[in-house]
Amino acid sequence: SDLAIEMGNIVPFILVVYFSKFLDKNINGIVAFVILFDLFTALFLAFTYNKIVNNSSILFLIGCFFSGVGGSTSMMCYFAFSSQYGSTAITALSTGIGATGLIGLSLGIAQGANKPPVRYPPSIYFICIMPPILEGFLLVPTIHQK
Repeated sequence: SDLAIEMGNIVPFILVVYFSKFLDKNINGIVAFVILFDLFTALFLAFTYNKIVNNSSILFLIGCFFSGVGGSTSMMCYFAFSSQYGSTAITALSTGIGATGLIGLSLGIAQGANKPPVRYPPSIYFICIMPPILEGFLLVPTIHQK
């Protein structure tokens, strides 16, 4: 699964190398798309993490790849987006990223750090990380251009 996540890092590279002018002109729409993509990835993993197809967890690996794509692309796009609004926006973004990481870490600790007995299924974890992503999607339109 680590390889699948790392393979997702190629997508932002391709976007920057081949589509940088498109990114500059359409950063607001791209940020909205990336947030929706991240929501889709969380839902996808919530409902397919344990499905086996032909003796393989291919759906989980696809979800891991989507996570890599969403994670690395979001960092690239969010910082480009927030740079339009100055250093305060970049600081707020960095703080929000840290807070979101704290949510995932807290859920992992509550789960028991992968030690039996499992306190809740992984689908609950993926559903619990969706509200901050959804909140970001709903709040992006409230930001006004300088």
